[in-house]
Amino acid sequence: MNLKSSSWIYNFRWLAIPFLLVLMHLFSCSASDKNEDVNDFDRKANMLIRDWYQLYFKIEERDTSSFPVLSARNAARLSMTILSVYLEFEDAFSAQQPIALKTLNMAYYMAMSDLYKDYKVTQFDDWIKEHFNKVETTLHVNDAIDKQCISEIIHKVNSIFEKAEHLAEKEQMVPSNYVPIRFRYDDRTSILKKWGENPTIVVDKSKINLEPPYSDHLNLEKALYDESLSVYTQSLQLTSEDKWIGDFWSDDVRGLTFTPISRWLNITDGILATSPMPFEKVIKLYNDLSIALYDGSVICWRYKFTYNLLRPENFINKFIDTRWRAMHHPDFPSYPSGHSVFGSAAVAVLEFYFGNNREVVDDSHQGRREFFGEPRKFKNLEAMAKENAYSRFLIGVHYLNDCEKGMELGRKIGEEIAGYSDRYINSTTTHKLNCEE
Repeated sequence: MNLKSSSWIYNFRWLAIPFLLVLMHLFSCSASDKNEDVNDFDRKANMLIRDWYQLYFKIEERDTSSFPVLSARNAARLSMTILSVYLEFEDAFSAQQPIALKTLNMAYYMAMSDLYKDYKVTQFDDWIKEHFNKVETTLHVNDAIDKQCISEIIHKVNSIFEKAEHLAEKEQMVPSNYVPIRFRYDDRTSILKKWGENPTIVVDKSKINLEPPYSDHLNLEKALYDESLSVYTQSLQLTSEDKWIGDFWSDDVRGLTFTPISRWLNITDGILATSPMPFEKVIKLYNDLSIALYDGSVICWRYKFTYNLLRPENFINKFIDTRWRAMHHPDFPSYPSGHSVFGSAAVAVLEFYFGNNREVVDDSHQGRREFFGEPRKFKNLEAMAKENAYSRFLIGVHYLNDCEKGMELGRKIGEEIAGYSDRYINSTTTHKLNCEE
């Protein structure tokens, strides 16, 4: 049979290629890759939320006191306030009234002002007023906002953290003298040593366990020597790509970059720029993400000061090379890696909302002149979390084991918190202040 003359497929061959391309695209895209249906109100709310977070990142870059765990607390306070405002004024938001956007704008303004009331960043007042007025003038709404109610919500959220911080936890912790004394981190100058004693928001700390470092090795000294030698050897043969990765994920210089916490909030902002969602889902996403990062900070710090493992630089200087230096010198113990915990906790939440079958670009440091911050592209979120963790080994501040166990710990935390906002809203307990009563 002559296919050319008798087949209808041949007669319509000019349609075949584009038809196949369309089919391939449809079948390759998962539901999580497609933009959800959003209307004009959603787009305005998305832009308003993203704009406020961009200002938040700008401020934090200049905040020399914004250590990762404090940044995690700030992010949680901000997101929990916004979720509470949404619930308090749910009728206006559900009806998508213009006053809802104005209220949302006021809530961010008041919450951000409260975050920085005790440690002002240079130009903060000018920046936040300018930002608030810029959004305000585009809304053209004359309705009065219940500022007193928003103030009460901020106070209510703050009280959660004020009561929680620096309270001794009741559950029995692993003895801190597990690690032999000569391999212990000298914590006399460590920052925020009691952070791990804070209660978490969602995760039950007693059910999230992390085994002691190298508990599966017969000899701790040999395991540390092998790991430190690996860090040392790698540092002597870094490629330009390695240096790029190390600089790219660092976020260790206060007053120059934002923290690793805001890094994942900024990555979220980038995803939302191309994949907008209904505004209420965006509010829930940021709340889940921020709480995962906060609970991650508490649990990570708990184990850092439980095991008090010295940093690779300390071990290398004692036993391998007295002149060797890591790229940075964090003021707290090594195990587990905080970057790794934060990254994996964040990715677990982001996968819940977006899936893991998407290419992601991180442009957090695009345009920086102090270091090489060109954007990096990743095949999916998990690949991003792995590179973030691996970067800590490349710059010499962590053993590989710190990074691997940190990722496992972060994943547990993130998976437990993903979807928490919906569970919280759907619970039987009322969450409103009922300001209008």
